[in-house]
Amino acid sequence: MTRNNREIEEMLDKATDGIRTQQVEGAEVKQAGDRVWARVSAERAVAADATATESEHIHGCDDFQSLIPAYLRGNLTAARALLLEDHTHECVPCRRAVKLAREGKRVAARRTNVIQPSAKLAAKSGWWSSRPTVRWAIAAVVVMGFALIVWQLLPFGSTGATVYAANGPLYRVSDSDVKPIQVGETIGRGETIRTGSEASAVVRLSDGSLVEMKERSELSVNKGFRSTTLNLGRGNVIVDAAPQSGNLYVATNDSLTAVKGTIFSVNNGTKGTRVSVIRGEVNLSHGGKNRTLEPGEQATTRPTLEAIPIDQEVAWSRD
Repeated sequence: MTRNNREIEEMLDKATDGIRTQQVEGAEVKQAGDRVWARVSAERAVAADATATESEHIHGCDDFQSLIPAYLRGNLTAARALLLEDHTHECVPCRRAVKLAREGKRVAARRTNVIQPSAKLAAKSGWWSSRPTVRWAIAAVVVMGFALIVWQLLPFGSTGATVYAANGPLYRVSDSDVKPIQVGETIGRGETIRTGSEASAVVRLSDGSLVEMKERSELSVNKGFRSTTLNLGRGNVIVDAAPQSGNLYVATNDSLTAVKGTIFSVNNGTKGTRVSVIRGEVNLSHGGKNRTLEPGEQATTRPTLEAIPIDQEVAWSRD
């Protein structure tokens, strides 16, 4: 054992002996115990107050104003605090109660029933309960509005897409069958078409847009009320998007490209998606981020997918 270690141990022994031999007055022990008990009691009271407050249902201003002390102490949960803050924005008496509580004053809680303006009007005039025709008219408007929203969002009906040109075999693919498809045939909603080896094809959409498919490419078309989506399962396409009132999208497994009146290329493979803009601009969304690409720009969805010159990317096109 070194000299320094021996000195440290001797100091520790002396300190320990001093603590053991020290006499503590009874009054000091009692004061320390009282301080500990007061702190424990205060914490238990706060916890009980918060628990009781959280377990109650909020029915009106009485209940909201009962939350104010816990709110000012910071003992309310975030959800209850937000409810109280929203309520005080609309309720003048409760907002005044919060203000007085902050100033150390008290205000008598006023019991109020929160009634929406429409309910107040119905309670006063009785028109809602006495006029069934009005109720049916409003219900019909709601149903028609919901139907219109569904009609706009869901891809009802035909896609209006047809095979405009083909150079080599083109197939209509399903889970159980593969059939050749000829120029002029219509592509049904959700149907998948695939170009064969050393083949290419051009699909014409209902808005006049042209989609040129490289060999071994696979896509399907979904038509909505004001939008058309090309689902590119694999391969490379060049889209000549016509000016349109709606939206045209090209979706891959990791990206979504939105366009209007643009010529661009989308290449989807196992390493990711590469988007190249020839004319116009596109909006590319992937990984929770959005980016606008201008003519001559290119982007990939994964760092491992290398960029290549755009003229090389579209060199396979007949145009």
